[in-house]
Amino acid sequence: MSLDGELDLATVEPLGRVLAKILERRPATVAIDAACLSFLDSTGIRCLVDAAQTAAAVGCDLVVRRPTTNVLRVLEILGLDDFLLDDADRDSTARR
Repeated sequence: MSLDGELDLATVEPLGRVLAKILERRPATVAIDAACLSFLDSTGIRCLVDAAQTAAAVGCDLVVRRPTTNVLRVLEILGLDDFLLDDADRDSTARR
């Protein structure tokens, strides 16, 4: 799944519904490509954290891949980079 534009109060509800439907199928991994995500507010963060916790509860992994610099900075400030980023993105951010 790819996100584009802004993940905020105006867009978080539809994303939450889509993620819930995906997680009902219990895939091994749900990957969210954030390469085109320009903005992430607190409601977007809450949506991703809630989905990751739901995924863990049903035996799935939810990971954010290729975050933009802005999104990565927010995740790092909140200490969510280790929780939400996949190993490749965590390793590449450690080299920055």
